[in-house]
Amino acid sequence: MLIDARDLEDGHLIEADVVIVGGGAAGITLACELSGSGRTVAVLESGGTTLESEIQRLNEGETVGMETPPLSSSRLRYLGGTTGHWTGQCGPLDPIDFEARDWVPHSGWPFGRELLDPFYERATRYCQLATMAEFDAPRMREVVGSPPLGLDEDVFEPLVYQMSPPTRFGEVWRPRLAEASDVRVYLYANVLAVGLAPDGGTVEEVRCGTEGDRAFRARGTHYVIAGGGIENARILLASRDVHPAGVGNGADLVGRFFLDHFNVQGVGTLVFGEPERVDSRFHGFWAWDGMHGRGGLRMPDHRLREERLLNAAILLRPVPLNPAFREAGRTDGVDAFVELARSAAARELPDDVWRDVCMAVNDRREVLGFVGQRVRQALGSPGGTLEASLQVEAEPAPNPDSRVTLSRETDRFGVPRARLDWRPSAIDLDSIRRTLATFAGAVGATGLGRYRADFSLEDGEPTLTTTYHHMGTTRMGTDPRSSVVDPDCRVHGVANLYVAGSSVFPTAGRSNPTFTLVALAIRLADRLRRPEVA
Repeated sequence: MLIDARDLEDGHLIEADVVIVGGGAAGITLACELSGSGRTVAVLESGGTTLESEIQRLNEGETVGMETPPLSSSRLRYLGGTTGHWTGQCGPLDPIDFEARDWVPHSGWPFGRELLDPFYERATRYCQLATMAEFDAPRMREVVGSPPLGLDEDVFEPLVYQMSPPTRFGEVWRPRLAEASDVRVYLYANVLAVGLAPDGGTVEEVRCGTEGDRAFRARGTHYVIAGGGIENARILLASRDVHPAGVGNGADLVGRFFLDHFNVQGVGTLVFGEPERVDSRFHGFWAWDGMHGRGGLRMPDHRLREERLLNAAILLRPVPLNPAFREAGRTDGVDAFVELARSAAARELPDDVWRDVCMAVNDRREVLGFVGQRVRQALGSPGGTLEASLQVEAEPAPNPDSRVTLSRETDRFGVPRARLDWRPSAIDLDSIRRTLATFAGAVGATGLGRYRADFSLEDGEPTLTTTYHHMGTTRMGTDPRSSVVDPDCRVHGVANLYVAGSSVFPTAGRSNPTFTLVALAIRLADRLRRPEVA
C-alpha cells in the first residue's frame, strides 16, 4: 500500500513491526522480502514516485577534498532512489575483496564471499539478471563465441558483468509494494532523527516531517536505516538527543571511510596492428537469450596478492578507425555507427552485421568490437588498425580521513546538511599506475598489438572521476572500536537498529555496489524474519 504522508494529521503515529527509512534498492528489497513473513512493514520515503526538484533540493550539501559532482545530483530522492539513474552494471565482489590484506589498511570483511553466494543468487531476481552461472567468464566467452584475446590469463583473466535493463526499482517493484497488505510505503515522509531510549540501548521512534510543517512519528520493533551511503551517516550523526556525537558514533566512526570507485578514462589506447587476428567480441557489450553482458579483464586474486595491488577492472571500448572516420576526426564508436546506420553503405551490410549495429545503437551500448571490424572490412578500408580506448574502474583503499560530516547549513526541516570530504590515498594512484604498467607488458607479450599510455606510467596521474558509488560510511565489523555495525548489520550498542545498503561495506572491490547491497538486504530480511528476533 502506498500512502501520501502529506495527508496524515499532525502528530500521527505510524506503527509497524519493522520501520525502514529509505525506499531505494535496499529498502525496497527488504520490504518485498519481509512481505508475507508475518511482520508488518512501514517504509518511509522522502520523495514521491517521480523526481521533483523541490524534494531533490533536500540532497544539497557541501563537497570538499577531491572534486566530486554536487550531492544534489549524485543521488536521487524518490521511490527507487538512485536506481533512477543507475546504468545497471552488476557483478559480485571477488573473494579477495573480503580478505584482510596487509597492504590495504583497514581492509577485511567479517565473513567471506561464500556466505553471500546464496544471497547473490536471490539478488539476480531483484536486479532482473540471469543466474550466477552467467558471471562465469569462460562459460560466457563460449556463449559469445569469442576465443581468448591472447593475454596470459595468469596475469589478466577475463571477467563478466551482467547488465540489468537497468532495473528502476521504484517502477519495477512498486506494484508489489502497492498490493502488499502488510507493507505500507509512506511517500513524502522525511526522516528528521532517530529517537533513542534514555539509556541509548534501543530506538523508541523515528521522527518525521512533511510539507506544511506537520510532524509525525513511526514506531516499530526493529528499525532499518536504508537511505544510501551518505544519507545513512547523515541521519545517524544528526540524531543527537541522547548522544551528542550521534547514534552509533561512540568510536567516532560514523561517516568515516567514505568510498567511491574511481572511474579512470582516457588512460590509454590498445592498438591492434592486424585486426583480422583479433576477436574482441567478448570485450564489448553482448546479448544472449534476452539478457545483456559486458566483458573485461582483471588481475587474478593470487596476482593481486603477489603484486600487493588493489582490485580493478580494465574495460575495452573497441573503435574501428576507418580512414573516413580518421579524416572526420571521429573515434567515438556509437556516434560513428549512428552515422553508418544512416548511410547507404551501412544499409548494404550483411543482415547479421546490420542487426548488430542496430542493437548497439538502440540499446545505447558501446559498439561491439567485432561489428567494428566487419563494418571496416565491408566498407573497403584494408590496412586499417583496430584501436580500443581503455577505461579502468578501480577500488579505493579505505581512508578514515575520507568522510561524511554535518554541515553548518540546514535543510528546510532544520536538519544539518551533509558535508562530503573525499580524500583518495597515495596507494590508490600507485595501484592504478602499476596495474596499467603490468597490462602494457601483458599486451606486448601477445604480439598482437601494444598499449599506448596517455600519461606517464612512472609518475603521471590519470584523471580520476567519481562513479556515484557511495560506500563505507557505516562500515561492518566485529569490533565496535573499528566498525559501526556488526556482521548482521546491527548498529553496535543499539539492540533494534540496523543499517542496509553500501554504507556497511568495509571495502569496495572493483564491482558496482548495487548487486551486493541487494544481496545484503535479502540476508538482513532473513534475520528479521527469525522468531528469536521478534
